[in-house]
Amino acid sequence: MSLETEDPNKKKKKNSFLVVNGEYCAAHECVAMQACPEEAMTQEGTNPPEIDITKCTLCEVCLHFCDYGALEVHTLQLNL
Repeated sequence: MSLETEDPNKKKKKNSFLVVNGEYCAAHECVAMQACPEEAMTQEGTNPPEIDITKCTLCEVCLHFCDYGALEVHTLQLNL
């Protein structure tokens, strides 16, 4: 019997999500979207890309390809 372990690179960071800051995103074909290994980003024309949070694993590969600094990881602070 073998136990499968979860790939730590595919594990989402708790309470975090990726957003596109439209103020910084220039009208262009998004290279960061093309670099996404999970194909979690889509783009219509030269509009800012949209992120499918069900596919995004927060691997942050796209952050290294965005020349405009428009991609940001936001973390929710929970006050219990």
